[in-house]
Amino acid sequence: MTGKALNGVYIELNTNELYGRNLTAGALDVMGQYYSVASSSHAFYNYGGLVYTGNDEKALFDNMWQKCYAVIACCNTIIEKCDRLSGRGRSKGRL
Repeated sequence: MTGKALNGVYIELNTNELYGRNLTAGALDVMGQYYSVASSSHAFYNYGGLVYTGNDEKALFDNMWQKCYAVIACCNTIIEKCDRLSGRGRSKGRL
């Protein structure tokens, strides 16, 4: 069971909201000036100009943080279940 849960964490990390795009070759890299976006019609144009006040920019960050916290919560659940299976948790070997 824990193996499937951990696989789910890796799948979630690979979504566009996280390392599948936004935390790698997406908005953060444009913000870090690794890439230059010249066209004002490009989705990441405002990030290159360090403008984060628009609704699209706020939504990207909100979605990114929500997904990050959801993955962290899943990891905490996995750790808790591992502790219980190993006898270190409150339930001593019971899920």
